[in-house]
Amino acid sequence: MMKFSIITPSFNSGDYIDKTIRSIVGQRRDDIGVELLVIDGGSTDTTHDILARFHDQIDYIIIEPDRGPAHAINKGLRRASGAVVAWLNADDLYYEHCFEAVASHLTGNPRDSFCFGRCLIIDEKGTEIR
Repeated sequence: MMKFSIITPSFNSGDYIDKTIRSIVGQRRDDIGVELLVIDGGSTDTTHDILARFHDQIDYIIIEPDRGPAHAINKGLRRASGAVVAWLNADDLYYEHCFEAVASHLTGNPRDSFCFGRCLIIDEKGTEIR
């Protein structure tokens, strides 16, 4: 099994983080493990209510003030235990089956250390803008 550790830095992401979490945990398969780490900088909106709804699907949550996204990502990196480590901001989404594609590529190319993909830039409604 290939294990992915996904770090999601968050601050006042209540309008978006539900879809972000779903795009991560929806990647779990029998042969793909997903460790989700959410690092929240002390949100004051609905973010904590949403995180509570997903509590059983989030492996590690930190809720405390931080010095911004890079600081939050570094906190997550210290806890990540997967063979593949990435971060996804709380207002971004993964394509369906993207972890399968990454696992397939890395299995077939074991010397590769990095894997990058194409992404769409979307607005708050999910409409592609670039």
